[in-house]
Amino acid sequence: MGELRSEKMLAKYLARLAVIAGEPDCKLCALPIIESFTHWNIVPNEYPYDLIASVHHMVLPKRHCTAEELTDEELSELYQIKRGYINEHYDFINENVTHTSSIPAHHHLHLIVVRDQVGRED
Repeated sequence: MGELRSEKMLAKYLARLAVIAGEPDCKLCALPIIESFTHWNIVPNEYPYDLIASVHHMVLPKRHCTAEELTDEELSELYQIKRGYINEHYDFINENVTHTSSIPAHHHLHLIVVRDQVGRED
């Protein structure tokens, strides 16, 4: 699969990844909350897939955990959020596999609204 970020955004993202590796705190936990549910938050992505997305948010559990550690209650609520809120506000959900995730210790899904003209620079 090709790169989803522009060269400028990719450079910014890679520079940030180099710093994140040495930091003890989870950067996802510190992002501002756009929408909150019982077990989940929707937050902005600071390094969006700007080649394809006009909006790029993430949904993540309030509890810092991996996908394998999610409880049945958390999974059930995520399913409801997908069927309702996410279905009404986004075009796609993207879940990276563990080895491509920059923060695998905190499960998250990418929420995308597709750009009108893919590849157009704003």
